[in-house]
Amino acid sequence: MLNYDKHKFKYQENIITNSFLSFTTIARDKKLTFTAFLLIFMIIISSISNAFAADNIKQNLDKINKICAEAEIRYQDLFTNISTYNSDNNQKNKIIIKLYKYTFCPPYLEITKGTTVQFVNVDKRTSHSVWFKDNGKDESDRFFPEESVEMFFNEIGEFNYICGPHWQSDNMLGVLKIIK
Repeated sequence: MLNYDKHKFKYQENIITNSFLSFTTIARDKKLTFTAFLLIFMIIISSISNAFAADNIKQNLDKINKICAEAEIRYQDLFTNISTYNSDNNQKNKIIIKLYKYTFCPPYLEITKGTTVQFVNVDKRTSHSVWFKDNGKDESDRFFPEESVEMFFNEIGEFNYICGPHWQSDNMLGVLKIIK
């Protein structure tokens, strides 16, 4: 169950109860079959569940945004001369993804074909890796705080990636969408 306070949960419980009572009255008046009744009731419950899920997603997005704001501050503190850090290889299309508190920042990114992504570990003590496991790619070596891994992307599509040591225990996942 999602973490709601008692009043909010009671309110949502009342919505479900009232919806059920209203629906059973309509079903009885319209003489719906039991199967039709169950199907429609499941749709109602699904809608209510989606509202709960949307609230949970918003809470997670707020948490991710906070972590990513902290990651940006840490990145700025570690690499004060960002223009020099970004142009180490004199590449025009280089994007930085920060790894901090078991989160890829940003967790979803859209880039153009031919872009290099530099995954930078801005954690204080934790090592990470980047692994495009679903695409059959090898996992990167682990990289430690203040280290990075660069990858060049020249294939169009949407690709899920994970941190090898933290994707199961800490849900450390990301999505990279490459467009023309």
